[in-house]
Amino acid sequence: MDVPEEDARQAMVDSHTPDWIINALMELNHITRQGWTNVYAEDYKNVTGKEYSSAFAFFEANQAAF
Repeated sequence: MDVPEEDARQAMVDSHTPDWIINALMELNHITRQGWTNVYAEDYKNVTGKEYSSAFAFFEANQAAF
């Protein structure tokens, strides 16, 4: 859902979220909107020996567990 940043910030302020959490979430939102999270490192493959799959693929393959 695309919520204007000021509306998101104000909703968190209104719910008494600490400033440091608000700032961290707003920064994470900015990073995500810039598309900087759309890349994958080889870390997963290096650690597990398996190819990366999307969250969608994981839930499709394991939907009976949910």
